[in-house]
Amino acid sequence: MNKEKLWSPSYVADIAVNFLVYCVHFTLMLWSTGYAMNEWNASVSMAGLASGMFIVGALFARIPAGRFIDFMGRKKTFIAGTAVFFLMSLFYIHTTDYWLFVAIRFIHGMAFGTISTASSTIVAALIPIARYRLLYLGCYYCVCCWSVFCYEFNISRLIYRGYRDL
Repeated sequence: MNKEKLWSPSYVADIAVNFLVYCVHFTLMLWSTGYAMNEWNASVSMAGLASGMFIVGALFARIPAGRFIDFMGRKKTFIAGTAVFFLMSLFYIHTTDYWLFVAIRFIHGMAFGTISTASSTIVAALIPIARYRLLYLGCYYCVCCWSVFCYEFNISRLIYRGYRDL
């Protein structure tokens, strides 16, 4: 019996990129509020706006991402989203204005929405229909849970060190 390979290099690479993207997402959600408050003396609500624009951008990108996947293809959409995501990560360093920071957060969120949508469609296409599709989709989505765990574990270690050194 000829079985199709489940853990292909494409499947593992997609999971790895998805894990890293989610780790960056969760790290920047907490960091962005403190950064806005410290850098531009933003109020708590304005800092929350800056942080939340990432999610708003992700929501806005999900609908057109489906069209781009149909038009450009899964892989090209995934690569384009990943490139924009990486570039937006670099732009944080050079931000000199609060509203520019908010705009970068929005565009970064759009890239995140594009990547996560394209990544999900790629993984759904990679898993053979005849073999445990729900199980392996579950493994893929479990990566999101692991990124939250890694994020929370590292943040709790940093908080513990900060309180211990006081």
